[in-house]
Amino acid sequence: MNRAYPAVVKSLFVVLLATASFANAAEDQPAAQSAVKADPAKGETLFTAGDASRNVTACLACHGAGGNSTIAQNPKLSGQPAPYIAKQLHDFKSGARN
Repeated sequence: MNRAYPAVVKSLFVVLLATASFANAAEDQPAAQSAVKADPAKGETLFTAGDASRNVTACLACHGAGGNSTIAQNPKLSGQPAPYIAKQLHDFKSGARN
């Protein structure tokens, strides 16, 4: 019934779509954000102690040690994909989310 497109052509089409979607996702990120390198030590410090000089509360204070908050109003971060968390943090920093 669906013999107009052999399996090889369908596979190539799927690969083409996947490649295009990854290329679009890379273009959507701001250039400044892609130039910033992650600092695991600084992230660990923010997670456990926060940063009093910038009035940043420790992440674990609200979201729990494993990212599973016991407080209903704080979202659970455990299991969320990295792009979701990055977007939310960007929105907090830009003021789009409070």
